Amino acid sequence: MSKTRQTIGVAVLIATMTLAVLSGGCQKEPEARQPIQPEPSIIGSLEPVHPDESVDETFNERFSLENALQRVGQIRESSQATGEAAMAMRNWTGAIEGTLLKQDYLLKKADFELAKYRLREGEITQAQFDEIESAFRKAEADFKGFWEGFGISD
Repeated sequence: MSKTRQTIGVAVLIATMTLAVLSGGCQKEPEARQPIQPEPSIIGSLEPVHPDESVDETFNERFSLENALQRVGQIRESSQATGEAAMAMRNWTGAIEGTLLKQDYLLKKADFELAKYRLREGEITQAQFDEIESAFRKAEADFKGFWEGFGISD
């Protein structure tokens, strides 16, 4: 190899290494991420729907999954329908119950996925994460159990 070629090779190598060092040294420090602030609850802007029931009670108990499922059961039990009307009633109440359980599952799944990030970022404890995961697993099992027992009446 000629001396000129060797000199060019060394110069190219030095230039490449210099560019690599400079490009690495010019990188900005990652900016600190600002936490995402949750939207405020709508509860503060609601008025009571009845003088004997607080907004909190209506929002959290009357409109809860447990209460809704209990009411679906009452509708089923109180139905005097027979024949085709009874089949339709089973389909309707099954659709309502399935929707409620599906929504609960999807919400708990979203909570669980968010909790994974929050645990990684140190925003929640392992115990809080475990509680969220447990709620998700229960909602998942409840929906799957409903699904496996559900049938459409013809």
